[in-house]
Amino acid sequence: MSGKRIIKPGKMVVPEPAGEDAVGVDIEWTLTTPLVEDALILSWMEICARSLGLPAFEVAIRIVDMEEMTELNEQYRNRPGPTNVLSFPNGLIDEAGRELLGDIVLCGPVVLDEARSQKKTSESHLAHLIIHGLLHLRGLVHDRQTDAEEMEEIEVRLMRQLGFSNPYREIA
Repeated sequence: MSGKRIIKPGKMVVPEPAGEDAVGVDIEWTLTTPLVEDALILSWMEICARSLGLPAFEVAIRIVDMEEMTELNEQYRNRPGPTNVLSFPNGLIDEAGRELLGDIVLCGPVVLDEARSQKKTSESHLAHLIIHGLLHLRGLVHDRQTDAEEMEEIEVRLMRQLGFSNPYREIA
């Protein structure tokens, strides 16, 4: 999205102590009921940042309804209907030296539907999609088989560190 943010101002969750080593996460829920507590998402992001060796950064996460995700998916990917997650890299640096990674947009109803159909908890599926979005913000893609395998390996490792099972494991 070339430096333009689509996220409206929301609640900024900053870990203690704040500063140049901090991970800043701006979370906005457009749903009436959040799927998890904001502090849990922040802890996931901090664990992922440490594991990936990322410097201080800020990221915006917006959890939206079907209508908004459909609009975004059609506008930015030219695909009809909603999707589970979209990432919009930014890559700018703020005055404190933190990288403004970009925006991760998730569709709450799609996350819930996929979790049910895949026999996963909504919490684990949300964590997986946030990790997936974060990796896209860091430049990883899954267009080719080798790229997809690399990305999946990282996702599995990070999910284990968050206390979740392999999101690609077949459920009987």
